[in-house]
Amino acid sequence: MGIPKVEHKVKFLLVSRRSDAARDIRNELSRLPNHEVDFQETARAALDVISRGDIDYLLFNFDHFNELQAKLVRDIRQLGHVFQIFVIAEIVDEDAANEVRRLKDILVVRRDTLDLNRDVSGICSRIHQGQEAYPRKTKRFTTSQRAQLKNIDNPCDISVYIGNLSHQGAYIEYVEFEKNPLQVADLVSMVVDLKKVGRRRTVYGKVMWIRAIKAHRFAAGIHFIKNELD
Repeated sequence: MGIPKVEHKVKFLLVSRRSDAARDIRNELSRLPNHEVDFQETARAALDVISRGDIDYLLFNFDHFNELQAKLVRDIRQLGHVFQIFVIAEIVDEDAANEVRRLKDILVVRRDTLDLNRDVSGICSRIHQGQEAYPRKTKRFTTSQRAQLKNIDNPCDISVYIGNLSHQGAYIEYVEFEKNPLQVADLVSMVVDLKKVGRRRTVYGKVMWIRAIKAHRFAAGIHFIKNELD
């Protein structure tokens, strides 16, 4: 009898004060299959975990990312560990952020550009698969509407649910019982109702990532490449 293969669990270390945002991030990551989340409230406690060398991702959730937090990130990276560092902050000092972005495998994003119940795991999954993370630079707006999406590369129409929108893209969900109608890098078009201004727009985009969220139900990130929302 062969030795059963033991699948490696992806381990996250989340460092944050206790807050609604920290709870949302932790809950989303905890729902991912084959993932573990270790939560610590202080940098000292986090360093104790890091010293054991058993994490794949280090996530910081800050209220304000400035030079003090940038120094902490630099000091951790200089310890020689190879895990990814993902920083989420309500306020980001861009000079401090750009300084650490030059280092290897560090991502710094503003919290208002994320949907904490959907985006964090998607970004981490893309990084883990060696794909570009493409964090958005514009604020996301939560919505709840149906739309028709057309796959241009593999002609078909798909009924989708839009969970949030920004000027640069959208988070969608859809149901499929047979072959998945979307693939990463597919070009698509989508008709979006802008209810607040009473307009309908056709936008064009590229599928950046896809993940299964339950049986026959998928989520995808669309990056707009033409006719961005205005």
